[in-house]
Amino acid sequence: MKKIMKEIFQIRKRYLIILGVATLMIIGFIAASGQVFQKSSSEKSDEVIWEMNAFYLKEISERRSAVLMKMLRERLNRMDSIVEVLSEKDMDDKAELRKEIKNIKKVNGLNLFAFVDDTGMVYTEEATFSSISRCSFLADEIIRPTITSIKSGNHRDMIILACPVENLTILGNQVTSCLCGIYTDSIIDLFSTTTGENRIYCNLMDQSGTFISSNKFSKYEDNLFDLLDKYGTLEEGTDADVIKSSMQKGDDGYFEFYAGKENYNMYYSKVAGTDWYMSVCVKGGTFDDEIDAIRNEITKYGQLQMKIILAGLILTAIIAQLTLAKLERKRYKQEKENEVEKEKIAMESKLLEEEREKFRYSRIVNALANKYHTVCYLYPDTDTAIPYVLSDESIRAFGLGEHRNFCFSEQKDRMIKKYVEISYRDSVKEVTDFDWLKENMEPEEVISRTYASYSAEGIRYAKITIACIENEESKVGYVVGLADADEEVRNEQEQKRKLEDALNVAEHANMAKTTFLNNMSHDIRTPMNAIIGFTNLAISHAEDSERVKDCLVKIETANNHLLALINDVLDMSRIESGKVQIENKPCELPEIIYSLRNILQADVKKKNINFFIDSMNVTHECVECDKLRLNQVLLNCAGNAIKFTEEGGDVCIRIIEKENAPDGFADFIFEVEDTGIGMSREFVKHIFEPFSREERSSVRFIQGTGLGMSIAKNIVDLMKGTISIESEPGKGTKISIQLRLKVCDDPKENMTYANLYGKRALVVDDSTEACINVCRILKNMGMEAEWSSRGDDALVRTKYAKDEGSAYDGYIVDWIMPDMNGLELIKKLRKEVGEEPPIVVLTAYDWTDIEREAVEAGATAFCPKPIFVSELYRVIQDIQTHNSKVEEDKDVIPAEFKGKRILLVDDVDLNREIAETILTEAGFEVYSVSDGMQAVNYMENEKPGFIDLVLMDIMMPQMNGYEATRAIRHLENEIIANTPIVAMTANAFEEDRKNAMEAGMNDHIAKPISIEKLFKVIQKFI
Repeated sequence: MKKIMKEIFQIRKRYLIILGVATLMIIGFIAASGQVFQKSSSEKSDEVIWEMNAFYLKEISERRSAVLMKMLRERLNRMDSIVEVLSEKDMDDKAELRKEIKNIKKVNGLNLFAFVDDTGMVYTEEATFSSISRCSFLADEIIRPTITSIKSGNHRDMIILACPVENLTILGNQVTSCLCGIYTDSIIDLFSTTTGENRIYCNLMDQSGTFISSNKFSKYEDNLFDLLDKYGTLEEGTDADVIKSSMQKGDDGYFEFYAGKENYNMYYSKVAGTDWYMSVCVKGGTFDDEIDAIRNEITKYGQLQMKIILAGLILTAIIAQLTLAKLERKRYKQEKENEVEKEKIAMESKLLEEEREKFRYSRIVNALANKYHTVCYLYPDTDTAIPYVLSDESIRAFGLGEHRNFCFSEQKDRMIKKYVEISYRDSVKEVTDFDWLKENMEPEEVISRTYASYSAEGIRYAKITIACIENEESKVGYVVGLADADEEVRNEQEQKRKLEDALNVAEHANMAKTTFLNNMSHDIRTPMNAIIGFTNLAISHAEDSERVKDCLVKIETANNHLLALINDVLDMSRIESGKVQIENKPCELPEIIYSLRNILQADVKKKNINFFIDSMNVTHECVECDKLRLNQVLLNCAGNAIKFTEEGGDVCIRIIEKENAPDGFADFIFEVEDTGIGMSREFVKHIFEPFSREERSSVRFIQGTGLGMSIAKNIVDLMKGTISIESEPGKGTKISIQLRLKVCDDPKENMTYANLYGKRALVVDDSTEACINVCRILKNMGMEAEWSSRGDDALVRTKYAKDEGSAYDGYIVDWIMPDMNGLELIKKLRKEVGEEPPIVVLTAYDWTDIEREAVEAGATAFCPKPIFVSELYRVIQDIQTHNSKVEEDKDVIPAEFKGKRILLVDDVDLNREIAETILTEAGFEVYSVSDGMQAVNYMENEKPGFIDLVLMDIMMPQMNGYEATRAIRHLENEIIANTPIVAMTANAFEEDRKNAMEAGMNDHIAKPISIEKLFKVIQKFI
């Protein structure tokens, strides 16, 4: 027994020694294997991350290339439209050609636009030059749309788009092609974006690696390989010659390099249809967080494996101890347990391999997780989807618990039916079908589809992206990512809409300007033909003074019309450029309205139109406004009313003051109403658009630019008012202008009416509103006023009042009435009441035309329409003081002009000749020079006080009028330096007047010269 026990003890001892040694060897082997495993896993992880970087950058590069080419092709297509529009225009004027090219550049956002003719000349907005000397790619004729690049004059690369042109001539030469250019860096900058804390840089290169665009690295060297040679180091195992050869063959590629201490990843791909490469570069470490997470997971599971194996060894040792105790009885059981242990280890190894496979795809998923809210890996053989990232909405859509595997085909059909908008379902079903994917996708290929989906917020746009991946066993799987693309899609749609709107606006503007030029060509030629024709007639009949005088009158009429056309165009140009400013100053409404009436009188008489001007409830006559601009608005509206009203029609201007205006302000309505031809409702919608004229036979021969109402609308807007139009064809038009004006302190408000209290007056006017308005004014003056709308009724009232002993103390009678006009009524009233009661005649016309008849009939005084308190009070006071005589027109030429000396400064001989003739005939002694320098020298060398006034032109060579004036003001002799200087210039705008005053001038006269205005200005200083 002892021997057996000894043998057993020895066997156990030997076994323990062998077991110990074996255990140590196994532990050493496991530790070494773990190190090898971790190193292998790390290397494999780095390899897949490398592949993922290349895959992601490739997708960005290809998408940027596609967007770039789409943008360039759209611009090529747009060039055809531009040429088609220009082919209808006259391109034989060099200034207009450059202006048109400049406009094309501005509207289309181009850095260059040019035409090339059949002689090889290039036309740009700045110059004309030989194409061969400037642009080598134009040496051969362009027979198809071409995309290339050049170095521009400022050393910036420029993308050039060129296309052939037919049916277009410039300056008499046939155009063969046109081209446009865009700075490359201005386009490429749009593609460089930021992801996280790092930036994605895009560049364009040619096949030699030379940069076409300017971005992250191109600012250091012009060539990629020069940059790498001087500043960078390629990743070990990467050869620059291999990359260069790859680019020359037209292949895509990916590589890593170091610039200083920074690591960068770059992918380059060919841009379809060009010799360019699109490169995409990101700083190394963009995905460090995801890589570290993957490595940590691999390390954790490696440690878990070692712990499991060590636990198995310990368990084996315990079993071995038990086996030694029962060596002979349980040997068979030991062998069985060993087999179980082997199976367990094998199973654990298999589980570990599955986990490693899952982690392999986790790297890809983690890289996509920042961009996609849902990421799944698809196994096509088993129709299984493994979710890696699921949003809350995706969990609800698939009906799953978080990160739970599911049958892809079954769940995706349900999801498509429930969430994808019907018109997009076929597209989404196609790209998620395994058969379609196997047939159409290769490993490392990526496809995307954008679709509309239903959500709690309504319809939103989303994007599904599918990448084909091949694992170590050459089995194909698919990574599917879902991302929200609503903002991106809607931005693209909005950008497209804006581009379409901009194109429509540009086309509409071009059409409007074409129509305007056609109209202007006709309208300018009409008065020009008259001027030329009547000038020739006057020359050929120089001996017939009456004929010559008639021709000159007609020439002046044509001149005035031509000047009005030019003023309209200049006003519209100034308004559009924002140069027109409203200057509110105290002014009198009666003065504005009476001035307007006087201007319109000639046209009213010429067309025999019934013209009415009324005022209602106007209690504030002194207001702050821009008198010039308000008069311009009313003149445009009233001028149109007269122009489009046929002979015998009615035109009425009415000014109404509304109640309840804020303190210190007054609300006015200016109405212009006519019974003319009217306008269609459709045209009224466009009446305020520049150059708009209704195309009807009834208006075809009426002159105009189509700018008057546009100018009026812009001025009213600047005055913070409103303007509206009501019109109907054949019935007439009504224009209403509403303005709120600040009230001034009016000295007329303090007028006393003590001498009028208790006086009785009778107002006779066929307009009830006019009667009521005049009676209201008279009652406010303290008088007792009655009114009648008929002449026979007024006679009855007069006789009755006389018989009752309450005769009227005065009469106010309208001149134009339907049943009995003012002349007839005045004669009958004088027979009834005698010569004593004053009779005031109301008229909207020039009273000088009716003065003689009215006075002979018995009229005492005249009062203009519309009736204002101040004007009616003045007439009544004049009657009471016997001062109602009408002043005769003063002589236009004052006697004090004779012998006065004027220095005339103008560089145009014809202008000097005209001005010298006018001034000499007025009695002046005129001395003239042709530029500002001569004027300064003349004044400096002349004795003090010799020159009484200087008339100074502005635009002159050597020294302009402003500079000459400043120089004269700084002369040593004070008498000469203070000589009055008046600007006489074609610079006729308000800012020109301000510039003249700031330069030291005393006043400003606009050309063409009005003789009456010229003498009035001169009279102020002589």
